[in-house]
Amino acid sequence: MNLAKVISIIAISSSKFIWGIAAVLFLDCTFLEAFLYTSIGGTLGVLFYLFLFDLLFKYSQKKIKRSKVNKFRRFMIKVKQSGGLWGIAMLSPVLFSIPIGIAISVSLQSPKSKIILAHCTSVIFWSALFVGLKYTIGWNLGDQI
Repeated sequence: MNLAKVISIIAISSSKFIWGIAAVLFLDCTFLEAFLYTSIGGTLGVLFYLFLFDLLFKYSQKKIKRSKVNKFRRFMIKVKQSGGLWGIAMLSPVLFSIPIGIAISVSLQSPKSKIILAHCTSVIFWSALFVGLKYTIGWNLGDQI
């Protein structure tokens, strides 16, 4: 596989993980290539968006005064109580997208090390699951989308 395809798969996987999985499965990569490209892309996306949203969150805390309880804060409390960081991390690559999951995790004020661990574990899990389904039973996500 040429370098341009590898870079594009990694770039897609860094923000829209499910589309990166579909692209890599559509291109008929080997199991190892598909797993590595999507995992590397998702992990790089987690790291990039974590530091980006952490900076934005710190900046917004300095500039904006705290408001009273609103709908977003109620939603964040429900998310934290129901699934916590691990629930957000497991759902973000497939249901939301990596940037949205990271933004929610940062707004919950979880430590960076826990955010990295949870989201990277989730990316690796989903990558192994979808690529494994393709190469064990022949199910292709690219055909479903």
